[in-house]
Amino acid sequence: MEDCRHVSGSAERFLLDHGETVVRVAPHLMAEARTNVRERGKSDPIDALAVARAAQREGIENLPTARLAGVELEIRVLHLHHKRLIKQRTALTNDLPHQLQELVTQTAPHLIAQKGIGVIVAAQLIGEIAGIDRFAMHNSRGSVLRAVPVSSGRTDRHRLDRGGNRQLNNAIHTIALSRARYDPQTAIYIARQRQAGKTQREAMRSPKRHLVRWIYRLLTNPNSIPDTICLT
Repeated sequence: MEDCRHVSGSAERFLLDHGETVVRVAPHLMAEARTNVRERGKSDPIDALAVARAAQREGIENLPTARLAGVELEIRVLHLHHKRLIKQRTALTNDLPHQLQELVTQTAPHLIAQKGIGVIVAAQLIGEIAGIDRFAMHNSRGSVLRAVPVSSGRTDRHRLDRGGNRQLNNAIHTIALSRARYDPQTAIYIARQRQAGKTQREAMRSPKRHLVRWIYRLLTNPNSIPDTICLT
């Protein structure tokens, strides 16, 4: 093959991927081969014949040769498959948010209209809650987020019930982090909790409980929900 990789690169890779040996012939070696052909002009068959004659004249063993065999070929095949999977994943990742956006907007537009709740988190909430009607109230035994007492001695504290739905807990945690960063009211509330001696984790736990009540009301009676969460 004539060594013009800007043109022949894809063909060379195709041949290598299929276990073939590719011999590269420098263009200047083909000059003499072209002058000895009977047919004048330029075409793919003429060029192919010139390449073959130049390779035969120089000796294939003396020309740069590319070949993949055995483990090297297997490595290349796996690498190419990995690239294809990444490309497919990227395409799916780019396409799915648009589909989610449409479905979530149709199903619960009041969710993604709130600060701190994006399309992915809203979809996570809808899918994991699986019908808000199955919860009698936001603080019922079946609540998505319940505080469990873990007091000892003079320490009076609670922690998250890890026996609940962890995916819902994760969604609420994501919302809390987002609001702590972008909602001034939530940021001030957490700062006030820290000044009271609570750790960062403990300070984040209280707004999460408010978030649960807020999300419950959003899903049951969105028209009566104020724009801000009442943090007291």
